[in-house]
Amino acid sequence: MQSNITKKVHLSQGERYQIEILWKNGRGKSCHYIGKELKKDHTVISREIERNGIDRGWMQKKWYSAKIAQEKVEERRRKANFKNSKLIKDPEMLRKFYQVFKDKHKSQGVDEIIGALRLQ
Repeated sequence: MQSNITKKVHLSQGERYQIEILWKNGRGKSCHYIGKELKKDHTVISREIERNGIDRGWMQKKWYSAKIAQEKVEERRRKANFKNSKLIKDPEMLRKFYQVFKDKHKSQGVDEIIGALRLQ
């Protein structure tokens, strides 16, 4: 039995707008229904609404805005990229990296250069 559900898990901004429309106008439409419409697994839809929806209080259906959801996603990506940057955390490492990178342009990968600098 072949499934029509796509493997790509990340949602595009257009898909978020479709979720918003189906969620607002769905009048009780489930994540299963929205998932079938978008050819996504229902857990992707459920997770999206849970993570990026706006809580309206106890026992209330979450409010969902594609624009706000996209802003939340972009902010999380920015924070993750900033937090995980090895060079931003250590200014001395960044200075050494630029020095080595100028000398050995494209001869080593970033991780190799950082590893070698740590050994110095």
